[in-house]
Amino acid sequence: MDTADIALIRTLAEEGSLTRAAEVLHQSQPTLSRKLARLESRLKTSLFHRSPTGLVPTDVSHYIIEAAEPLDTALRKIERHVEQLTQLETGDVSLGVGPIIEQVLLPEVLGRFVLETGKVRINTVTDHADTLIELLRSGRLDVIAGPFRASDYPDLVGYPLISDSMVTVARSGHPLFDPGDERQPQDFPLAAPLPQGSLSSGDAQVPENQRIASDNYPLLIRVALSGDCICRGPAPLFRDELSSGKLREVRTRRSVTWESAGLIRPESTEAPLVKLLVRLLVEGSRQYGRRT
Repeated sequence: MDTADIALIRTLAEEGSLTRAAEVLHQSQPTLSRKLARLESRLKTSLFHRSPTGLVPTDVSHYIIEAAEPLDTALRKIERHVEQLTQLETGDVSLGVGPIIEQVLLPEVLGRFVLETGKVRINTVTDHADTLIELLRSGRLDVIAGPFRASDYPDLVGYPLISDSMVTVARSGHPLFDPGDERQPQDFPLAAPLPQGSLSSGDAQVPENQRIASDNYPLLIRVALSGDCICRGPAPLFRDELSSGKLREVRTRRSVTWESAGLIRPESTEAPLVKLLVRLLVEGSRQYGRRT
């Protein structure tokens, strides 16, 4: 069997009809029918049940389609890598980021990326750390930057980025700032992203007072400003609101730190677009450190 045979089986299974599959594969129906017959003869088994309503995959077809998934992923990664090795003026690159990186690094990185490339399109995705890792390993993303420790992923190439303290904030008129109110931060609802793996030890569990989980920091800030929810994140995310006095920092019993890293697949280390994107992320993290 080769990849064309697998594509034939998958398309027939998805379409359930020789006519529709022939259209998808840009072949005539008689040609496709002959190919299927030859393939079944070579494998000495039926791949589809013929019925009045169309073709129904046999267990053998289901097995072939499932077993071929790693092959599809490998071929996609090879094809993607070949593209990356030759492109800097044209093409595209895909970047996945966590919510904090999206807010503090991404705008500057994207602006510089556009200035330093030709007609290159950069596609960005913001998601949870586990999803980003899965998308990177499958070849759907080329670079990811988020709440990772580079040393936790020995199969990938890591570049340390930002390491910073988290602060807790609340609106200026919050009861926590009333000297006569004895309640503590844990007594109020927390609005923040769900904890991820790069938080300092012991802080990777969901706090008991977390009532709102969102990766959208502009939304979380509006929530904190409109009521008694408190919010947690790196201080630069709240810079404007803190400097204007709309938000104030809440003192907590212990500090929480987070760190981030950029990750790529080993075969992408020499790809021009990937190298450029990693460089911009590293330089952006250094600028972040100078601002804080």
